[in-house]
Amino acid sequence: MNIFRNMLYMARRFKTATLLNFIGLVVAFSACYLFLTQVTYNHSYNKGLTNYQQLYRVEVPALFDHSKWQSNINRFLADELAKLPQVESMALLQCWLNDWQFTKDGTEFTFRGCRVNNDALTTLAPRLLDGKLGWEDDDQKGFVIPASVAMRYFGSVQVAGRCMYNDEDSETRATSRTTITTVISA
Repeated sequence: MNIFRNMLYMARRFKTATLLNFIGLVVAFSACYLFLTQVTYNHSYNKGLTNYQQLYRVEVPALFDHSKWQSNINRFLADELAKLPQVESMALLQCWLNDWQFTKDGTEFTFRGCRVNNDALTTLAPRLLDGKLGWEDDDQKGFVIPASVAMRYFGSVQVAGRCMYNDEDSETRATSRTTITTVISA
């Protein structure tokens, strides 16, 4: 108990030194936390994907803001990159910030989504839970959903071949259905 009494006495007597020591300790712990978080992120990035060492993301400088980079490239550049002999396959993703709304039994569900080309599934190679990865031809359309969406909408992950319904036109209430082809791990 004598040690704590001495520490309290020194803290009262030398307030500035105690405050600086405390601030230094907080800064040191914060810096250590940030460094360890960054190291953990660097060593675990994309580890869930098959052959993650061979995956690269193509980025170009933004047109109007020269201090930022973006992953948007035009289709001509993507086609030219795909012709390179070093490129085994290429995943093209069209991710927009809009939400997709589906209804089931009068309940609306909102999910984020993106369109991908046929090679995206083989390039990124997610873990398959139900269905098949890929389509026979590029014209065939289907829906690949993560297991979390399948559980939320259907209550099960075994949903390949079932349909999700969305309202396309609010005036005529023409309902469109989308068939689930694949369920992948989230």
